[in-house]
Amino acid sequence: IVMHGEPYSLWHDILKPWGSTYHLLNYFDQVIAVEGACGAIQNRVSSSVEMINPGVDTELFTPGENTKHTKRLLFVGRFVPAKNLSLLIKTFEAVAESHPDAELVFIGDGPKRNQIQNEVERRELTERVKFLGYVPNEELPDLYRSAAVFVLSSKSEAHPITFLEAMSCG
Repeated sequence: IVMHGEPYSLWHDILKPWGSTYHLLNYFDQVIAVEGACGAIQNRVSSSVEMINPGVDTELFTPGENTKHTKRLLFVGRFVPAKNLSLLIKTFEAVAESHPDAELVFIGDGPKRNQIQNEVERRELTERVKFLGYVPNEELPDLYRSAAVFVLSSKSEAHPITFLEAMSCG
């Protein structure tokens, strides 16, 4: 099994009714984890744990031409509790008050998407917040390049690939 972070998100989002994710990891011969999660996992499971940090395709994710929308904020990721997207919406609401042409674009999907969309509606931000859903990898670089700011409101991240992709795009 490959773990891109500590098991919190997997446990909280999927396995909570069945018990500890760490307990579940003991059933695998090999666990592959990113650097930030490796130590925490190694200390709590009997399975072999290897560290492999994911990389970014720097042939695809390049700075390219400067096509930035001057007031676009971009989030790319899963709609799960660990991403703390309610904080992002609340913060964007404050930004939107002082920057009438600012917009927030969400790329991705997940179990909390409807809740986040409802929060956007409740805060009357539907004209300023866009949900693009799943976007193929080949289309992501142009979207990263179009944003003035890449935003990540997670409570914690072990090795966020989207952050690396955004940095690679400039």
